[in-house]
Amino acid sequence: MKQIPKEVIDNAESLFMHITKKEKEKYLNIYANEQTILSLFFQRVLATIEDKDLVNNCLNLYLIILKSYKYYGIEIPQMKEETIRDTHQRFMASLRLDEDNTPSVHETLENVKIITRQNNLMDYLILKLLGPNDNVIEYNKDNDILTACAIINIIILLFNNEMKKFLSDEIN
Repeated sequence: MKQIPKEVIDNAESLFMHITKKEKEKYLNIYANEQTILSLFFQRVLATIEDKDLVNNCLNLYLIILKSYKYYGIEIPQMKEETIRDTHQRFMASLRLDEDNTPSVHETLENVKIITRQNNLMDYLILKLLGPNDNVIEYNKDNDILTACAIINIIILLFNNEMKKFLSDEIN
């Protein structure tokens, strides 16, 4: 599967960064109708994040991710709750939260980049969630950024896995 071109991601960002709150809500409703269970899961997870700026950032990233995956021109059937739950459980298990060698937020994003081969999209998400290397974003609550990155990673994994069902697995 070819990766999503940088231009597609940039166009999605441009769209969602320059529309009104009402227009964003319209897109969220459209995407909620397309992926109802995923949307509900995303909203439940977002509700646990206290940092409202991070919540808004995640909403923008969610919209950008969904719009970017439309690049493939494939209408993904509604994801099943079981698929979302299994992906969530596998991802959380991969974090090894009970061990001393738990990967950092950056490491988890980099690991998903390797798994999905979506370098352009993952580099964009890393920049928007963590900031550039020389000006890393500081969050007041570590749990907030851990939660935000987990949900973003899970969404990327879900969409990538669904796309692979319809596309050949070509090398980037």
